[in-house]
Amino acid sequence: MVVIRHGVHLHPLVSQTEAREKLIRYLINLADIPSQKKRELKKYYSFFFSPKTVLLGNIGFITVEKAFSDLYRLRRLTQERLPDHRVLTLVFGKIQRRKYKRIEKTKKTLLERLKSLHDRQENLFFENHIPETLLPLVFRALDFSVFWCHNATQSGRMAHALGAGTCVLGRKIEGIGETLELSGLPASKTLEELAGAIKRFTLHPKLRKEAQRLSREYARKYSYRIQAKKHLELAESLVAGRQLPLLDGLS
Repeated sequence: MVVIRHGVHLHPLVSQTEAREKLIRYLINLADIPSQKKRELKKYYSFFFSPKTVLLGNIGFITVEKAFSDLYRLRRLTQERLPDHRVLTLVFGKIQRRKYKRIEKTKKTLLERLKSLHDRQENLFFENHIPETLLPLVFRALDFSVFWCHNATQSGRMAHALGAGTCVLGRKIEGIGETLELSGLPASKTLEELAGAIKRFTLHPKLRKEAQRLSREYARKYSYRIQAKKHLELAESLVAGRQLPLLDGLS
């Protein structure tokens, strides 16, 4: 048996300021969101670029497993630990249509819950599908990309986040925790523990920069180009009847 890890998108690295500018420009000018929320973004534009603002969040289809609403509780816990900062939670989510009515009803309830959490100040939710080309900008715009799923690996979205060079944090569970530990990034068992990690990274910028470097290093090591070479090496070895190669040494 040979195990090959999920490939990672190694995106071109842009500055966080540029990523936030492009993301907000997209939301104001192109995104399919209510005009009221676009006016909110214009009103609070300067807050997104303040050195005292901490922006955490995530993006994806709305499901029970992804527990996006927990990120708003994480914001409150983090704000308590960082009274001199303004902590914002930013979540983008949309229901992925399914044929099963019970699942549809559950997702609709989750959507309404997320909408009710949007308070125009610290808890921000946008019901919008972000184009795949903008995913690296969303993750790069965040100070902390948080993966707090209950029982989902989320390897696809993590691949975008790690490759964007953001500071990735998450739950110590299944694929999420394993990937974070392999990256040298913190995996937490509780939201309180995670809020403590965000506090440390915020008050000690060098730690956060190191976490961003580790994200990029993991992305380079497991980029799709490298993982494709591993598949090719395996295929050639099997066809030739050779001993299976050591794959981790490929670069």
